Amino acid sequence: MLKRIWDTVLMIWEEIYDFLGINFMEIHYPDINFSIVAGLTLLSLFLVKILWRRLKRDKNAQKHSGHEISRYYLRGLIAMFLSAISKGVFALAVAGVLLALAEPFLDQIREDQKVIESRVRVDVRDVSSSMKLFFPNVSKSKAQVAAEAHLEFLKMREGKNDRVSFWIFASYPHLIEDFISDDALYYQQVEDAPWLAQSMNMESSFGSQVVPAERYGAISGEGGGTDIVLILQAVIKQFDEDEKKLAKAGINIRRIKRSVLVLTDAEVYAIPDNELNGLQQRNIKPYVIWIKSSLVISTPDFISRVRAYGGEYFDVTDENSLARAYESIDKLETAKVVITRKSFQLPLFQNFIFMAIVIMFVAVFVALLIEPFGVYPE
Repeated sequence: MLKRIWDTVLMIWEEIYDFLGINFMEIHYPDINFSIVAGLTLLSLFLVKILWRRLKRDKNAQKHSGHEISRYYLRGLIAMFLSAISKGVFALAVAGVLLALAEPFLDQIREDQKVIESRVRVDVRDVSSSMKLFFPNVSKSKAQVAAEAHLEFLKMREGKNDRVSFWIFASYPHLIEDFISDDALYYQQVEDAPWLAQSMNMESSFGSQVVPAERYGAISGEGGGTDIVLILQAVIKQFDEDEKKLAKAGINIRRIKRSVLVLTDAEVYAIPDNELNGLQQRNIKPYVIWIKSSLVISTPDFISRVRAYGGEYFDVTDENSLARAYESIDKLETAKVVITRKSFQLPLFQNFIFMAIVIMFVAVFVALLIEPFGVYPE
């Protein structure tokens, strides 16, 4: 019995210690307005009660009645002090309950690691100035067709446990999202990404084709070109860094076929032979969703070279091209990879309620303590 009481006391003390260790300056109160209204309501009721007791006289009360009470029996200073403390402590407990009603929480980053079976892929989308041109036979720019094709592809891959990263590129590569396994979050990132990248002083139209202003990503220093070499170098570096990170977790991903999906019109500066060879050596298969231009007659050299290094390309003018790309990627082996999930909110409702209960018990204890000192009228 004594051990159980001692364990309870230790548990309460640990909870109090943890509560006092909270950084109260960083606490958020999303529903603070409700707590303020509840607090003002309680305060109003308390003031009305005091006013009522002051104004109301009992029917049988008389101004002079009974016997004079000796000062010896009046409440002393110590009792008055302890009585005020008990009321103050009780008010503190009520304040704790009101703060708990505001649903307090702390922003906290906590990483949970989990090993899953996944296909690893990097998505790369061309946002160069050449993507402003019309796509054949439709009143859309190539940029819009590429963005919509990408989203459609993601819908097809939903629920397949893909671990993916997303880049856009023009003259330079720009990372939008590092490796992630959350389909909904990744889809949102892709949907919100710009269709075209431009420097701050470039015009936002090409001929009669107008791309919505909100679909431009104004990037300082971006020239709007199509440098496939730099983006593939960046992707290879990312794969290498990811491989090292997985190796620390005991996962050898080099033997697993990974993939890079490139959505582009293939109007590139140079043929990235060294980079395509680097991908092949790392067992990374390149896939290209080719967004054709109306002026293109023959297959561009870049597209032909992709096949020479073990990759595939799919022409979006073919209605089944996305399905074939999906099936090709789906045939790749799954890899055991570590994913990291982060939770950003630590609820504190139970902490405030617990402290309010503890404080309320203290208030009751203090109220009982003042009885031996006299509780008679002043």
